[in-house]
This record gives sequence, structure tokens and C-alpha cells, in this order.
Amino acid sequence: MPVKQNINTIGSEFDEQVRIVKWARFWEIKYPELKLLNASANGVRLTKAQAGKAKAAGMVAGWPDLNLPVPRGGFYGMYIELKIGNRKPKPHQEEILKALAAQGYCCQAIWGAEVAINFIEEYLEGKIVKVLE
Repeated sequence: MPVKQNINTIGSEFDEQVRIVKWARFWEIKYPELKLLNASANGVRLTKAQAGKAKAAGMVAGWPDLNLPVPRGGFYGMYIELKIGNRKPKPHQEEILKALAAQGYCCQAIWGAEVAINFIEEYLEGKIVKVLE
């Protein structure tokens, strides 16, 4: 799984993710499919009771931060695991990305909002194409 990296992020992973979502909501005019961009709540701090309820309701640890369920370039949709600075995906996050990729999704660990936004645009414009093995 190739890595898209920009260590010059401006805030926390939360801040970077908010930048991406704000960008997406603004650019829905150009890319209507961005209305489908959604996020997991895994990065939100929960009390022990809330975490138990979330797990019981199906929240999965390590699930990617962003999902765009729009087919392009031979993929069924895309998932992004967002990182900042020198942080790397945890082993269980890498496992989930690999499992999703095996099911035909475009999966990417990306450092920073700017790189993620560029990647989403390239994906929507069909510039990222699945290579058949």
C-alpha cells in the first residue's frame, strides 16, 4: 500500500479531517459525489460507557477515518486513514486497509489534509486506476 505523505500539517488529525470535510462540502458543486464523503467516529474521545455502546452498535477499532463510496478507476470506493506528523498507521489499521483493498476498494494512508484533498480529487477525476494483477 503506497503512502501519500506531507508532514507539514497544521493541527491535530481531527483538525486536518475537519479541513477535508469543509473542503468537500464547499466543492460539492464541482464534485456532487462529495456529498457521500463520510467519516468514522473512531477518533472521537468517548467515556467508557459510550465506548461500550459504540462497540456494541458496530464501531470497529482501526476503521479508516474517511470513506467515499463512489466507484472510480476500477475501485468500488475509497478509504483514507489520515495521519499527521511522524505518526504511522497502527497494525490493526493496516490490516483493515489491506482487507478493504482485497475487496476492491482504493485504500490509502495519507498524511495531512492537503495531500488527502489532492488524492480525493485525483480519485474522482479517474486519475487513480486499479492495476489488475
